[in-house]
Amino acid sequence: APFRGILAWRPDAVSLLSLVVTLAFVVPARYVLHGLGAVGTPSNVVGVGLFALWSLGVMTGRGARRYCRPVRLIVTVYLVVLTITYAGGFARGMFSDESNSATRLMIETIALSGIALVACDAITDRARLEVLLQRVVFGAAFMALVGDLEATTSYDVAPYLQFPGLVLKGTVITNAARGTCGFP
Repeated sequence: APFRGILAWRPDAVSLLSLVVTLAFVVPARYVLHGLGAVGTPSNVVGVGLFALWSLGVMTGRGARRYCRPVRLIVTVYLVVLTITYAGGFARGMFSDESNSATRLMIETIALSGIALVACDAITDRARLEVLLQRVVFGAAFMALVGDLEATTSYDVAPYLQFPGLVLKGTVITNAARGTCGFP
């Protein structure tokens, strides 16, 4: 009985997109899922999952709405052009650094495409869109507050925003290495 409400909850598109917003604004970008490298940010992983869910919905005929075709068309054209460019790069032969960057770009683009397509096809009314936009504003305000705190106090808040299962992607470049003479 105490879990009846939790088990009955079914997330809609705004709930899933709010998760992406929260992960993008709250989790520092230098923390990634172990083994995935720079592309393994939690928001990218959820974005790729959204792309997979959207694709599954379109294939089963349940996911796509008719009147949002321009966004789908633009995203599809962009993905096709990017895929041709990606394949052309491998056809000419790339160095490992180039191929790693190209692969990272493809995965990040698929994640962003998933977010855009889910937002386009699955947000059903203006009220739900306003809820999502409000959450984006709250996330941006949180990020600005943390940035102001770090800039005024020279205190790094990021280690306190590490979540279980995430690892540090690389070492943090210090202020002296960037040539900022100690300015945070």
